[in-house]
Amino acid sequence: MKIAVFTLLFMAMLLVVSEETMAQDCKPKPNQVVVFENGNYEGRCVVLEPGEYPNFKSMGFSDNSARAFSMIVGTEVELDFCLDPDFKGECGYVYSKARFIASPSFKFKKKATNSAASAGARSFLITTNSIGGFELGMTVGEAKNVSGGFRLGPMPGPENSVTIGAFDGKGGIDLGVPMYPEFDFLYKPSNENDRIEYLATEDPRNKTADGVHVGMTIADAEKILGKLSELNACWGTESGSFSKAPAEFRFAFKGTDGMAGDYGTKELSWQECTKTDKYSEGAIISLISVSKPKKKE
Repeated sequence: MKIAVFTLLFMAMLLVVSEETMAQDCKPKPNQVVVFENGNYEGRCVVLEPGEYPNFKSMGFSDNSARAFSMIVGTEVELDFCLDPDFKGECGYVYSKARFIASPSFKFKKKATNSAASAGARSFLITTNSIGGFELGMTVGEAKNVSGGFRLGPMPGPENSVTIGAFDGKGGIDLGVPMYPEFDFLYKPSNENDRIEYLATEDPRNKTADGVHVGMTIADAEKILGKLSELNACWGTESGSFSKAPAEFRFAFKGTDGMAGDYGTKELSWQECTKTDKYSEGAIISLISVSKPKKKE
């Protein structure tokens, strides 16, 4: 009886270990892609290195028959995806994950980096018309020409949208050009003639000429840009500006432990916006955006 109980416990331990090992093996490193043989990230998984995968067999599966499968894309991967084998059919980007896909093909590589850019040769200046060399009104095609060590691809935009961003592995810039999903996971490349309508960054390397940057406290920013003129809490975000800041600049804020603004005893609601000109101690700038000022009616 004791032997039987011990055997069952030992088998249970092996099962737990194998499941933990599988879970670890199915998590991609930054420059890898993990493919699951079933949808919803279930079944056997295969970890893929950069390369071309025209069909299921090339991915390490036994056949090329149509099936639903899923994938997780590493954070440092540049992936071109097509809905049909041999790089045919609708093609575009896969952004982060895909829960259900059938009969695909794709190729990917590690995101390009530029040694000159990473060494500091690239501009990280924020002006009333640009961030890091990307300018308002510039087309997507023109942005590619000045991207340097930055790769253009999908990134989270405001209100759960997806826009074109520029990345270099250390940070990024939102170029404000919408990307629309062909399906729930596949984002088509934008038209080369689409123009940048706004720019935004959470990267502290980007700074204004007088040194204002993400991560700077509101108190320190006031010494340069004047008093905080308004702080709006609206739909889960806090944004505003300073009395001497250019009209093209907008800022988002966050507190060290909760809200950036001091709203007194007022109860905040997601359904309505609340304004204040007071802020909590240690509150910082979390985002800087540049856009053309709205014309006053």
